[in-house]
Amino acid sequence: LYILERKSRLISRENTVLYPRDIEEIIHAFAAVKDVLVCKSGNKLCAYITSRRNYTIDLLSLKKFCKLHLPKDQVPDDFFIKNKLPASTSGKVLAFSVR
Repeated sequence: LYILERKSRLISRENTVLYPRDIEEIIHAFAAVKDVLVCKSGNKLCAYITSRRNYTIDLLSLKKFCKLHLPKDQVPDDFFIKNKLPASTSGKVLAFSVR
């Protein structure tokens, strides 16, 4: 038995339900991105990202990449570059709440 997605991580936006994992997979395909976590903060869809070693994330290029590969309602409103994201002992990025 595998839990593929927790109901609590689903995001309701503009009368649709978004699966953060789907958005995260696309953003993760951007070469400079190491880890990504997508969540809702207020009315905004936010992406928290870390960069791969020896890479710099160009946010303008990342936003263009997202607009090319994601439906309009799934493109994050804001991107935040972090040094690291909360992770479990096995290294899996953990969802966190943003207020």
